[in-house]
Amino acid sequence: MNDWVRAEHHAEKADRLLQAGRCVQALREWRQAVAMNPYQGRWQLYLGRTLETLGRYREALNAYERACELLGEDVESMLCLAVGWIREGRPRRALQQLRRIHELDPGYEPAYCHEIAAHVRLGDHHSAEVAFYLARQLVERCPTCYDHIARSHALRGNLQQAVRCWEQAMCLKPRAGGIAANLARSYWQLGRRNTALAMFEHHLRAQPFDAESMLQCACLLLELGKHASARRLLEHVSELDPACAEAHLHLGEIALSAGKPETAAYELQHAARLDPRLPMVRLRLAQLSLKRGLRDDAVRQLEVELDQPPIRRAAQVLDLGATLVACGLVEPAALVLTELIDRPDSHDLSREVLAAARLYRSQAWLSLGRHRPAIRDCRAALRVDPLFVPAMRQLAAAHFQLRQLRRAGYWLDRARLHQPEDSRLRRLRRRLRRRVWGRRLYHAVCMLTAPLSGGRSV
Repeated sequence: MNDWVRAEHHAEKADRLLQAGRCVQALREWRQAVAMNPYQGRWQLYLGRTLETLGRYREALNAYERACELLGEDVESMLCLAVGWIREGRPRRALQQLRRIHELDPGYEPAYCHEIAAHVRLGDHHSAEVAFYLARQLVERCPTCYDHIARSHALRGNLQQAVRCWEQAMCLKPRAGGIAANLARSYWQLGRRNTALAMFEHHLRAQPFDAESMLQCACLLLELGKHASARRLLEHVSELDPACAEAHLHLGEIALSAGKPETAAYELQHAARLDPRLPMVRLRLAQLSLKRGLRDDAVRQLEVELDQPPIRRAAQVLDLGATLVACGLVEPAALVLTELIDRPDSHDLSREVLAAARLYRSQAWLSLGRHRPAIRDCRAALRVDPLFVPAMRQLAAAHFQLRQLRRAGYWLDRARLHQPEDSRLRRLRRRLRRRVWGRRLYHAVCMLTAPLSGGRSV
């Protein structure tokens, strides 16, 4: 049996494996086939598609370029190459290729379909819509077209419209790659977290090697408090992509919350080595140092964190502000929390986040001796959440420091009404009582000594 016959055998086996969804084994067979017979353009095309299924896009692009060299002006391989260029961030070159496909076959709808994506990458949303409606003249309903125009709407901030387009795409092709993941991200942004989780799971069943979506799904699971499921996904991500620093960061966070400092330290330090500028990793290392009583090390880690790219998610900014306050870095804490409270989308933040941000900033103001802003922040927190006991306790402490004992007693009583067993409230009440009785004793002594001093003067 010569090499070309053996190559045919490997190609047939690869095709069977690919149809069975066994992409890794199929890739091995395609590689053996093209190594024995490198002049089969179709095999190069199928090799590229297998690599693309596995998320190895740069290698897939090389295979598509080789396929185009061998097959000439074959619209199928030309389209795959154009799609690869769009993915690699070369949309102008892709548009040239797509226009050549239009010339070769004006009725080839997929070329118009991916022209939408190229225009979206260039930010030309008007041309994207024109290409979308041109494609509709050839094929009435196309899931890929709806996917691409949904991305255009999402980039323009039309999230509801984007969701409708992705839902239409899902109806047309439930197993289409990436559409479920895009829907999941959109539902997550809209606050529909359980629906988002279902969409991520649907997508990962179809594309189990999508490490990016797996990582996002793990983050969503962490938000939902499902740490065990999140850890399993993150371990899988680290196997697929050992250089993924974010996966190790989240594994460290899980270990930190589970009270496993040694595991947390290993994962967080590994994440910091992989990406020294990864946001949040220094913050988590600082929190670990605080748990170990190493305040100076925590301060050093926080100073590095403050020099990193800014954190975007509100809960993470709040976490940073709270840790800065705990370490005594109250001035940067006040700045970080002010940015969170004053951000343009603050009206979209949850009541818990806004109330906590006001509380931590009031603690920073108190540490700086600025009692009035601290009191204003506590009152603002109580307007957001009237039953927020920590804000009541903070108000009592602020008025106590200002020697406004009646007001301090009022807020202390309100706080104890909701949390009568709080040890901090009991301690503050004892201090308040001593201060009240000390003031009463002082006034009594003054009243007793006033007539005597008056008599001597006479």
